[in-house]
This record gives sequence, C-alpha cells and structure tokens, in this order.
Amino acid sequence: MSGSSLRLCTWSGIVACILLGIGLYPLLQFVPPPLPSASAAEIAAIYRGNSLGILIGATLMLASGSLYAPFYAAISSEMERIEGIGSPLAKAQMLLGVLAVCVPVSVAADAWMIAAFRDHSDETIQTLNDFGWFLFFTPVVPGLLNAIAIAVAIFHDKSANPTFPRWVAFANIWIGILFLPGVMLAFFKTGPFALNGIFVFWLGTGAFAVWFVIMTRYLLRAARNRMEHP
Repeated sequence: MSGSSLRLCTWSGIVACILLGIGLYPLLQFVPPPLPSASAAEIAAIYRGNSLGILIGATLMLASGSLYAPFYAAISSEMERIEGIGSPLAKAQMLLGVLAVCVPVSVAADAWMIAAFRDHSDETIQTLNDFGWFLFFTPVVPGLLNAIAIAVAIFHDKSANPTFPRWVAFANIWIGILFLPGVMLAFFKTGPFALNGIFVFWLGTGAFAVWFVIMTRYLLRAARNRMEHP
C-alpha cells in the first residue's frame, strides 16, 4: 500500500469515529445508553420522543460502520509488510476487525432505525433496542483476537524502523482484555456490568478510543514516512 493510500485509509477511520460520535451523542442521545432496567413503555417513549434524531443518527452510524473497514485494511497492510504478502495473520486481523466493529455498528444502527421507523408496540421497540445494544457490545472475542493478531505481528517485526514500537503490542493485548466485560451485559440490568455501567459502556468505549488513537498515530507516521521515502 502506498503512503497516500495508507493515509487515506487511516483518515477513513477518523471520519468513522466522528460520524459514530455524532450519531450516538447529539442525535440518538444514547450516551449513556437507555437504562436496561427501564420498562418497555419507558424505552418506547425514548424512541417516540426522538424518532427523527434516532433515524438521522443511525444513518450516520451506518456510514461509520463501512468507513472503519479501510482503517482495518490499513493495519492489515502494515502486518503484511511485516509478515509478507498473503499473511494469514493479516487476513485474520482484517476479518476480525470487520466482525468486531464494522458489522456490529452497522447492524445495531439498523435495529435502532427500525425501532424508530414505525409506531411499534412498546415490547417490540424494547426488543429492537436491546438487540442493537447486544450487537454493539458483545463481539468482544473478535475484538480481543484482533488485538492479539496485531500484537503478534508487532513482536515479529525485526526491521530497523518498525511501524509500531513493541509497547503498542502490549497495549493491544491489555486493551483487548478490557473489551471482555462486554459479555456481562447479558446477565445484569443494573450496576457496573449492565450495558450502561462502567465496565461495559464506559470502559469498553474508552478502551476502544485509546486503541484507536494509538493505532492512528503510528499509521499516519508510517504513511508520512512512505511518502517522504518512497
């Protein structure tokens, strides 16, 4: 991948994060998420009271889900530089990234969009709301394995000027582990392990934000180096 292509794919991820943030916060107003302990009538009232915002915000989320794919492709290209063209590890990382972020974000957005599209029964809206949040947070295993694949590639990099320093490998492993509490939302409707709790929503989104900033920094540096020294 050329330096300009690498930079373009990296910026695609930046735009995806901006669209996702705008969609979730000012438009869907899902920061923090609706209380999982709320009744069907209370959840339905949220959707009926902000149907237009939810429809627009979910549309932006659909766009962000697709724009994350080039970002993961950029990481995969750097892994192929280390492992060699056609590296199974790089291909696995790309697929895991799609399963961890691109598909869940897009399908969750569709679920919330459908909930706001018609005047469904309260129970249907509650179910669609839950479906979206489960998709948003529970793909923790692909997220962890994606981080581990990146870490393994970094450990294998013996070049004089590696794209990622070794500490980024350790950061990937620890951040991947921080995703794991996301599976706990299926067992709690209140408390720190509920979907709006500190270990699921705040820790999960915070860990992803830190990971994204780290990876973006070094991908942009790699792109700049390639453009300066083709």
